[in-house]
Amino acid sequence: MSITMRRRLACDYERDPAHSETMIRWAVADVTLRRLTRGRPATRPGPKPYGESPELFSNAL
Repeated sequence: MSITMRRRLACDYERDPAHSETMIRWAVADVTLRRLTRGRPATRPGPKPYGESPELFSNAL
């Protein structure tokens, strides 16, 4: 999500430039925190050593 997706920042409604700057800083901080706390992608377990029987077929037959 970019900061321009925020309704208040889509257009310049503020009269005081300092207030506009503050709103932009809050939006950037929010986007940054969301990106930092986003979950990591799932990792696959490594390959099993050769010779270890797979558990998937242990109850077959």
